[in-house]
Amino acid sequence: MARAVCEPSLPSHPAQRGGGILGGPHYSAAKGAIQALAKAMARELAADGIRSNAIAPGMADTELLVGKIDDEGKRRVAQSIPLGRLATANDIANVCLFLASNQSAYITGVVLDVSGGLHIH
Repeated sequence: MARAVCEPSLPSHPAQRGGGILGGPHYSAAKGAIQALAKAMARELAADGIRSNAIAPGMADTELLVGKIDDEGKRRVAQSIPLGRLATANDIANVCLFLASNQSAYITGVVLDVSGGLHIH
């Protein structure tokens, strides 16, 4: 998915004699830290009946994408997702509601992938 977002800018890099793509390493490190924290908290707090989970959302069609990816880019990303579309804010919110509810009472220490199947191995 990241490749689909970055590819449109790549042709301009040789003409500029180089360039960089910002936003990768620190974003990835932060996401990894959140996932590790959720698991560590789950282990430490489970005896007290406290659950801790994390959500790993795929690309969501929200205002955060404005100016970052055009409709053609969104279409290309959607084609790579088994469910054939980007997530919506409601898709992510519904997972949050599920994890906060008693319906998930026996779930702790997981990172729930909400990507429309993009990460199926």
